[in-house]
Amino acid sequence: MKKAFQNKLFENVSIIDIAEEGKGVGRADDLVLFVEKAVPGDIADVEVYRKKKNFGEGRITELKQASP
Repeated sequence: MKKAFQNKLFENVSIIDIAEEGKGVGRADDLVLFVEKAVPGDIADVEVYRKKKNFGEGRITELKQASP
């Protein structure tokens, strides 16, 4: 039986690239994060709502610094 994934919050995630789907790409704790409505240069707190083996999908909870 699978354990239910609990949302995890990563603080001060730097968005470094953009993916095909238009999601921002960041990295936290050796996990690649695809973040909704993020652009390269953003620094934000990200809540991960879906986690797979090598990546996670998340949304911004607080934008610390917007991209110039």
